[in-house]
Amino acid sequence: EISRMFFERGPGETQRLIGEYLRNNFADILWTTDFKAAGVDLVTFSSAEMHFERMWGLSTPPSSQQRDAQARRAALLFLRAYGRNPDALAPHEQLTALEG
Repeated sequence: EISRMFFERGPGETQRLIGEYLRNNFADILWTTDFKAAGVDLVTFSSAEMHFERMWGLSTPPSSQQRDAQARRAALLFLRAYGRNPDALAPHEQLTALEG
């Protein structure tokens, strides 16, 4: 029970706020109506790789350039996944350019 309380007041609240931000600012360009799930996916896209590498002790803290690159990649992946018109919002070429 206590873990649920901490989650709901911490990460759960953050997820709700991100979902509301997406609903209020991007509902017209996203196909989903489940903005909380979209927010969870956005955070996952932006943090999972670095989180797992750090959790397993495989990397040092990322530089600001690495964080920026991951944020750009996450935004493009998110728009490809949730955009009503992904080819206009996040052309595939932009993702492949980040690979090089």
